[in-house]
Amino acid sequence: MISPISQLSRRILRGAMGTWLASLLVSLSISAICDATPTIVAFPESSEVPANTDGWQFGLKLGASTDWKAEQYRPGIDSGHYWTVGLLAVGTTNYLHNDFQWRGKLTVGVGYNKTPSDDRFIKTADELSLETSNYWAFGGWWGSFGLFRYDTSMMQGIDVQRNPVTYNITDINGNVTSIQGDTLVLNEPFLPSYLTQAIGLFFRPITYDFFKTEFRIGVYAREVFTDGQLFVLGKSNNIVDVKTLSTYYELGPLVGSTIAGDIVPKTIFYNMSLGFGYPVWVTSAVPIGTDFVDRVTGEVTTEVTIKPFTWLNLTWSFKGIYMPEIVEGFQYDSKFVASFPLIL
Repeated sequence: MISPISQLSRRILRGAMGTWLASLLVSLSISAICDATPTIVAFPESSEVPANTDGWQFGLKLGASTDWKAEQYRPGIDSGHYWTVGLLAVGTTNYLHNDFQWRGKLTVGVGYNKTPSDDRFIKTADELSLETSNYWAFGGWWGSFGLFRYDTSMMQGIDVQRNPVTYNITDINGNVTSIQGDTLVLNEPFLPSYLTQAIGLFFRPITYDFFKTEFRIGVYAREVFTDGQLFVLGKSNNIVDVKTLSTYYELGPLVGSTIAGDIVPKTIFYNMSLGFGYPVWVTSAVPIGTDFVDRVTGEVTTEVTIKPFTWLNLTWSFKGIYMPEIVEGFQYDSKFVASFPLIL
């Protein structure tokens, strides 16, 4: 039974959402549509299922973004037309039978942006992700899990500069090649490709609706296919430093945890996950250090979803990734997504 305070909070929230929803949908930026680069996790997401009844459940979330504006003689802003377009589709499958649960998820997203300073439409988002996982509860609050995940980009990736620059490209042997130009092809379609498999045990000691916890331990394997692809490290003046990537494989233990719940029942939800993997076996053409920070991989995700109507989800998410084999730095992505869920 929902308390009078919760009912009042929901009415106030829905009223406020209705007043600014139209302007919000037309102003979404392309960064709110999907990740610009494929990412990978060494542990599964929360195993909670929307429905608590046995059987199949299918879902589809569709997101779209379009933005156009014209500027003329405004100080500090280039005169001309600005365009942003993007599409996102997320399909989900859930099967629950007694103590067994299977989950599937397919994500496809793409986005482009154009400014007056460049006549080209520049890719700002490109994602193809497929994930399948299963959970088998042994004693109600604990059990085993298995995961397989595939991440990649669907189209060629190109670095675009306003003016000609010097690209200093370092290969896996440390040799540097310099190229002048305003564009550089970084990757071919479906490269890099990331494959992850994981198995282990999960534990759910707390299962309140407003606060659920899950802990995971296990082992993971990862295969990263990226020979000959390039990664931009940074730009200084008119020099762009570029790193050549190489294919590698790794295997090791993993640990992870998730907390999730409903801030307002059926209206506001949150989900926060943290996980680490430590490769004890690695094959790589580039030497990897022996220090803990040189080998450990990690990911942190935070997600808050507001559901003002049954047909609309407003989600803010943050994802941070540390993969020293790719780049010695903390990669992160923060975005806002408006999606339209369909439960079949």
